[in-house]
Amino acid sequence: MAREKRSNGRKAPPSPAPSRTKKTDRAAHKALKEQAGANQVARTTEAKLQRQDLFLHHFRQAGSVRAAAQASDISRRLHYHWLEDDADYAERFKDALDDAVDAMEEEARRRAVNGVTRNVHYQGKPVDTIMEYSDLLLIFLLKAHRPEKYRDLVQHQHAVTLLDLVPTPTGEFED
Repeated sequence: MAREKRSNGRKAPPSPAPSRTKKTDRAAHKALKEQAGANQVARTTEAKLQRQDLFLHHFRQAGSVRAAAQASDISRRLHYHWLEDDADYAERFKDALDDAVDAMEEEARRRAVNGVTRNVHYQGKPVDTIMEYSDLLLIFLLKAHRPEKYRDLVQHQHAVTLLDLVPTPTGEFED
């Protein structure tokens, strides 16, 4: 242990040794280490939540995992890892997906019902505008919201003869 010099040139007496023992030193060191680890985990968890929130924000806007991953600077693989390993994130992603689909549905309805203004060109120059509506989007919206009324009707018919129902001498039915 280094000794300090007094102003009169004599050395100061050594400082008294700490009253802690090796056992208490180890316990204090372990406690500090655990606290530092807990702080690190808290910082890591907070950073993870911030990254997840950023991804979910971009996903709500884009409705695309690829676009949200690119905008939030994470890999798509990390998003799918979070979905598998983090139930809270999976629930938050489900909510974000619902929000994204709602936004897409609103846009589809707007285009189908209110229409979209398109330019009319003549010889490469815009000369007028027209309002275009999307019948196809309207059909999809009706099928989604009233499937009992607007679903595609598919009828399956099978022709069966009595000979198909009679077993062969081996006991098997014919195909």
